[in-house]
Amino acid sequence: MTSGSKTARPPVAAASAAPSCRDPTAEAIVLALDAQGRIRLINRKGCELLGRPESELVGRDWIHCCQPPSTSPEAIRQALRAALRNRIDGHAYSLSPVITSSGDTRIIAWHNRPQLDATGRAVGMLSTGVEIEARGEKALPQAEHALRLGALLHAGPVLLWAADAAKHCYFFSPAWLSFTGHSLEQARGLGWVEAIHPQDRQHCLSSFHDAFEQRSPLSLECRLRRHDGAYRWIQNMGRPSFDAEERLIGYVGCCVDITPARQARERHLQEEDRRRERLQLILDHAPIGIWMLSPSGTLELVNRTLCDAMGIAEADWLAADHYTDLIPAPFDAEQRASDARAMAASGARVTQERLPFADGRLHDLRVIKLAKRDATGRPVALFGLCMDITEELRDEAARHASKPELHRIADWTYDWEYWTTPDGRFCYMSRSAERFTGYSAAEFHADPGLLDAIVYPEDRRAWQAHLPLHAQTCRQDAVSELELRIVKKDGSVLWVSHRCHPVFGDAGDYQGRRVTVTDIQDRKEAEEHIRNLAYFDALTGLPNRRLLLDRLGQALAASSRSRRYGALLMLDLDHFKALNDTKGHDAGDRLLVEVAQRITHVLRELDTVSRLGGDEYVIMLEELSADVEKAAGEAELVAEKIRGALNAPYQVVAGEPPHHCTPSIGVALFRGHQESIETLLKQADVALYQAKDAGRNRVRFFSPAMQIAIEARLALEHALRRALREEELRLYFQPQIDQHGRYIGAEALVRWHSREQGTLIPPMQFIPLAEETGLILGLGQWVVREACQQLKAWEADPQTRELQLAVNVSARQLQQPDFVAQIRDSLAESGANPARLKLELTESAFLANTQQIDERMKQLRALGVSFSLDDFGTGFSSLSYLKRLPFDQLKIDQAFVRDVTTDPNDAAIVAAILAMSRSLGLEIIAEGVETEAQRDFLLENGCHGFQGYLFGRPAPIEDLAQVW
Repeated sequence: MTSGSKTARPPVAAASAAPSCRDPTAEAIVLALDAQGRIRLINRKGCELLGRPESELVGRDWIHCCQPPSTSPEAIRQALRAALRNRIDGHAYSLSPVITSSGDTRIIAWHNRPQLDATGRAVGMLSTGVEIEARGEKALPQAEHALRLGALLHAGPVLLWAADAAKHCYFFSPAWLSFTGHSLEQARGLGWVEAIHPQDRQHCLSSFHDAFEQRSPLSLECRLRRHDGAYRWIQNMGRPSFDAEERLIGYVGCCVDITPARQARERHLQEEDRRRERLQLILDHAPIGIWMLSPSGTLELVNRTLCDAMGIAEADWLAADHYTDLIPAPFDAEQRASDARAMAASGARVTQERLPFADGRLHDLRVIKLAKRDATGRPVALFGLCMDITEELRDEAARHASKPELHRIADWTYDWEYWTTPDGRFCYMSRSAERFTGYSAAEFHADPGLLDAIVYPEDRRAWQAHLPLHAQTCRQDAVSELELRIVKKDGSVLWVSHRCHPVFGDAGDYQGRRVTVTDIQDRKEAEEHIRNLAYFDALTGLPNRRLLLDRLGQALAASSRSRRYGALLMLDLDHFKALNDTKGHDAGDRLLVEVAQRITHVLRELDTVSRLGGDEYVIMLEELSADVEKAAGEAELVAEKIRGALNAPYQVVAGEPPHHCTPSIGVALFRGHQESIETLLKQADVALYQAKDAGRNRVRFFSPAMQIAIEARLALEHALRRALREEELRLYFQPQIDQHGRYIGAEALVRWHSREQGTLIPPMQFIPLAEETGLILGLGQWVVREACQQLKAWEADPQTRELQLAVNVSARQLQQPDFVAQIRDSLAESGANPARLKLELTESAFLANTQQIDERMKQLRALGVSFSLDDFGTGFSSLSYLKRLPFDQLKIDQAFVRDVTTDPNDAAIVAAILAMSRSLGLEIIAEGVETEAQRDFLLENGCHGFQGYLFGRPAPIEDLAQVW
């Protein structure tokens, strides 16, 4: 065990290390070898140093597995034999290198003592050691000094002992003797038993003798009296030693003080008992009956609620061979049949049953039964819950007494529930966890980190931000919710809603959190389906006009911040109609798809290509140069690349010659909000027609001739300001009809009678202009005042006093600090009933500051004013706002209604919106209804409110007075 050295003593070797001994009070390395150098015992400290478990080391040759390759195995073995023959001095110290599992070499200072059998023959070596940090001539003296200070044998927590084959203990370490206060003479033989607690002695001796008889490792826990008379719990571990002929030499063991761990374990058991008591208390006082049934029909658990209700004692329930023996006929047979069906069911079974109670009456019960199954699928127990719904059914029957039948719809949602303690451990988890994730509740209990591991990678940042919201510092009323994806055990992905409720005790102490996880996969798929229908072209998969406008708005904002140019390219295929007419629409569709793919291949990832319809495409380029000439050059380069790609031949009809098609492209540059989205599209469209006029297959930029239109816009703005001053504006009213053809109200629409032009100017010409210039604020306030006065006038007529009047409110109006005051003042001045006023908002009204808008809407609702979400389906995020803002009604945009009988996509969108509105409890009205077919489709799908030319055009109030 040592290389050549003048102080060669096993198991250490001399070395030129300058020691820097570790803390002398550190735990010692304890090593026991037999005469052949095999490891008989090694303690935890030694295992940690070598980086190997005890099971891998015991029985192996120390020299071959733990000495560095640079040492001589034979020299070390000879030193070990010499040490055993010469009975080395027990106070000799030396240094020796060892090699760890990672290949590192460590220097150990060793204290060595031979082990003798009953005849005095050396049968092994017992060594204790401490690691030193560096080499040097003073290593050995300093290590020896540290050991002599008692760091290993006196101050260390390990108590060592050795016994011969005759079961007589002949060695106890100084630490053991110091701990017990015994002398070596007192402890030898079986004298050590006197230090064992009287209640543990018999068990300790039996285990000691049994280990010797079976030659097996010894491991037991007992109480050992300390020198001060106090008893401490220790773990006593020993291993047998054998000579070369496999004869038992004796045992070497150690004792470790485990009193703190033992006390902690007892506290844990006490806490478990208290937890079980609390659970029993919950079961007994729950307002529902709870029981658990074995497959044979015997009850294994029944709570007090069910016992009291049935008038049967718990002991009688549990003693019955079959619980139905205590239930009168014919209910006993019904229960047996119900149990059999629940045992056969794959999930929870919900039924309505009747049973006689202790009060002598039959009670109606809602019963949930769920079979617990083993790994083979065989039922091993049946869990049951029942709730008395007698009064509920009686009340419902009273409400529906006039109906021939009683209809009741039960919609059970089985969510995944789990509870956690303040330190993040699971203290309860429902069995639904396996249905949601594929992992059982037991797997989550065994590995709390599994919850984080199943979060979808792209959602982990949001998940980590969500976690602090339910930490110990959260408010008692705080509830945090996150929608995210989880990865199930089979690799599939599921959308869920994760809703956390903090739990606090009566004293306000944080006790953990309660979490409900809901499956929202169907809703997310429906939202995605609606989004795809609304924002993507069904043929090519490209963004459609709605999504293009949204992205263009974002691009204008980004360009305003960066001061870099962007470009809008409008592309049209030359003579596309000829292909449709000659080869059919299938060939035309294949060409359109191929064009989309070629354009996409040319563009960068940050650019957008969309299809507006037919053969018209719009490409948006972002982050061009900040210099207008360079930006124009970059846009032209991209346009020419697109033109070149589209000039290549197309194989649109199999077996026929390739088809040749060319594009005409118009380009308009933009930077910031210098031009509106509508103006940019018009500029690109004008440039496109310039390309066509130039002979097609050309690229043309927007012509300055467009300034004519811009100047006309400025003139219109001046005229609108004058119209507001000179009261040229009037309110027109378009009727709103219910499913029975009755008038339920009207929408107030502003019209401009221009005295200068002598004509009626359409609102689409001046409303957007008013929005851009801020004139919408004064215009909107005027409309609200006029509408309130009209409502007051209607109150005088029985035919009109119940009508509602809808008024459009712009985003800029709603964002004004005094908006609520304006509405309140208008209602007060006119004396109109607030319940008859409905404000219509578009999504743009609450994009900027949703929380502030929500507060203002709630203030107005408190007055009685209602709200309608106008143009629903055209915004990008309308679905999320429905959940957050207090809307009473949805208004389906006429863009969907227009083609609802001819376009399957629009029909699907409208049907989905109607179904969703019903589930949310919202009223719904469709605008732009112009044909009987449109009205019939909407009516069949559950729409009960209509507005459009089919029922009446917008008209002055004098004209409508004849039809109310």
